[in-house]
Order: sequence, then structure tokens, then C-alpha cells
Amino acid sequence: MIEPAEGDIIKIHNIVETRFNITRGVIDKSLLKSITERPNTSLFTNFKPYDTIFLKASSLMEGIIRWHPFADGNKRTALLTVIAYLHANGYSMVIPLSAVRYTVTIAKNQNIDEESTRKLIEDIAGWIEKLSIKFGRWSFPKTFKYFLLPLLGLAFVSVFGFTKYAEKKIRYWMAFDIYPEYEKEASDILRFIIDSMGLSFSKK
Repeated sequence: MIEPAEGDIIKIHNIVETRFNITRGVIDKSLLKSITERPNTSLFTNFKPYDTIFLKASSLMEGIIRWHPFADGNKRTALLTVIAYLHANGYSMVIPLSAVRYTVTIAKNQNIDEESTRKLIEDIAGWIEKLSIKFGRWSFPKTFKYFLLPLLGLAFVSVFGFTKYAEKKIRYWMAFDIYPEYEKEASDILRFIIDSMGLSFSKK
């Protein structure tokens, strides 16, 4: 399995810094090192708590979002890191607009005890697996279900006069109520989501 190094995640964060007007820099490189090493942790008699690609990806995502190794852009860097990690290991991933809200929900989770963290990582792993497609398999069903269908549904209700409902739903998915500044970046975030689906780490 291809694993990311700290430098890989820093390069991904550099992409986020380039795409968005955010505060630049790494706050704590030792913290970032711990995040990259955690997916391959072994306990006791070689027990590995992160023994699937989805749990490993989830560990990276939870760590970057909640440990906050970068000055800014941690949620976007975490999502892009997961996409790249999966892609490097034979999976693509569909990213729904609601992914923005999902990463915000993770960031707002203040339960840091061991059991709560384990449960959160398992939940994130389930979310990632649901949206992942192994290379060679037909990607359209999941792309349609999780990305296109929700947007088509909102377009449909708008045609029948429920424009305010559609706007409210999009605002919820994009977490404008929590981060009003995201509204100014809405088109950039949408392009970022679409463009990010093809990123991968370089094979070593």
C-alpha cells in the first residue's frame, strides 16, 4: 500500500494555499509527522487498529481536521489528502457538496477521549467507503447518486418554484451558516471539489 509522507501532505496543502486566500504555513511539523504515522500504528501483539484502507484514510482525515497542523485550510487539505491517498491505492472518490458540511461537523466535534475518537474515525471510514469506487468498476452509479442526483433534485424543485428551498439546502451543504466567508468562495470551492477527484500521490 502506498502511504503518504509529511512532504506529500505539505504539497497538498500548498495546492490549497494556492487555490484559496488563506493563512499560509505549517504550525507544527511534529504533529503532522504523528498524523502521517498513525494509520500504521501497531498495538500489543501486532494488532493494527487501522487495518483497512478506509480506516487509514479516515485516520488521516480526522487527524488533519482536528489536530490542526496547518495555520489554515485544514479541512480542505484533509479532504484532498484522502482523495489522493485513495487514488494512489486504486480508488476514486465521489465528493458531494455536502462534504463541506461533513468536514465542518468533524472540526466541531470536541469529544477527544479515546472511545469517542475511535467511533468518529469508524464513522468517517464508513462515509469514505460509501463514496469510494475501486479502479475498474463503473463509477457512474455512485457519481450519479451522491453528486449529480442531489444537484438535479434541487434544479427540479427550483423549476417548480421552490427556489428558496434549493438555496437553503445549498447553503446548508456548504456550511455558510457556520462560516459565512465560504459564501464568497462558493464557486472556487465547487471547482475545487470537482478538480480534486483526480489527484494522487506519486508512486515511489
